[in-house]
Amino acid sequence: HLTEYRGEYSAWSPETLELLTKELRKAHPQEGSFAGLRVLKKETPAATVAGWVARMLNNADPISWKTLVDVGSYAHEGKTLGTGDYSIKNLWDYAELGMNKYVLTNPSLKSFIERGDLRKSVQILSGVYQLLPTQTTRTTEQNSFQQFSTPPALALMVNHLAEITPRDVVLEPSAGTGGLAAFAKLLGAKDVLVNELSDDRLAMLKTLFPNATQEDAAHIDNILGARGVQPTVVVMNPPFSSSATTNQKDTMVGANHIEAALRLLAPGGRLVAITGEGMAMDKAKFRDWWNRIKDEYNVQMNVALSSREYAKYGTTFDNQLLVIDKTGPTTGRVFTNNFAKVGNYASLIPLVDEVSKRAEPGISTQPRPAETGGRTEQAVSEPDGKGTPSEQVYRGDGLLGRPDTAKAGGER
Repeated sequence: HLTEYRGEYSAWSPETLELLTKELRKAHPQEGSFAGLRVLKKETPAATVAGWVARMLNNADPISWKTLVDVGSYAHEGKTLGTGDYSIKNLWDYAELGMNKYVLTNPSLKSFIERGDLRKSVQILSGVYQLLPTQTTRTTEQNSFQQFSTPPALALMVNHLAEITPRDVVLEPSAGTGGLAAFAKLLGAKDVLVNELSDDRLAMLKTLFPNATQEDAAHIDNILGARGVQPTVVVMNPPFSSSATTNQKDTMVGANHIEAALRLLAPGGRLVAITGEGMAMDKAKFRDWWNRIKDEYNVQMNVALSSREYAKYGTTFDNQLLVIDKTGPTTGRVFTNNFAKVGNYASLIPLVDEVSKRAEPGISTQPRPAETGGRTEQAVSEPDGKGTPSEQVYRGDGLLGRPDTAKAGGER
């Protein structure tokens, strides 16, 4: 009953059914019989496994590696990992896709997000994430493309900091299985654009976002810009130091992806990115780069995060969380606290108060003044850049858990 689907049903192999039944009995010892168990509708292997994973997560049932392998074999018409028709990484990606399906379909999570309860939403996501098996093996493609997806609780925080509204066009340039984009869609963005270079991941991504594109995100500004695409929000987790198209190994790879996305971003737009710890403001290699970026863009935040909750998705590399607005140069302080020892993403919720509210998409803003205490709101200029700043301050109605009480030009 935990894997029931609409439509026609295919039969499990006896071995797979026996194993699944054991897993279900362990999870639900109060149930006396599973004789009426119905099984997954077969679609593509990715959709079949992801659908099953989402189903298990919706019922708060833990997923063992052994069960994931068996369901993967079933989805691939009885072929095993040993046949070479699919890889361990495919199974990990199917599980991630299932998590993203859960995000888009779970009514309880959606309800808490719509009510603005960010803390409860992060708590739910962190708990559900722990039901997945830990990714323990890497493939050559995973290392080449640096395919380490964003944990769902952090993905929600990224989108929350982006202040997504129903007027926004959101881009995830290196979307993987769509972990960041799923929350942009859930938060009601006008349009969500996703791009992924990997063939396998692109095919999976299209089950959630049929119009996904396949371009090199390092040149996303030239490619999508030529098509007239101009997002108002970019949420991204680019490769930190490895280029899949040139085999370049350099921490500037991630920076190049960010610059390309910033060039494409609409005036007044916001970029929120997860990068490697090497892009901290105090790193000597990036000092000149950050000075150049601050001369052109409004850098609001660059904080260090722990990789502890990344472990389920196969890495323990510490990272940075960046917030950059395309509203003119940086004139105030950049929030740069170190949260590397904080493993629980719920502890990051106060970061929201360290970021000024977004400008009206497409409208330039006066840079915020330097502050000695709390943040100040930015005044919004007229669209032609002339005249005195308006008294109106844009309030992102897609923002979660933060009441709209700020006054234009006053402290929060």
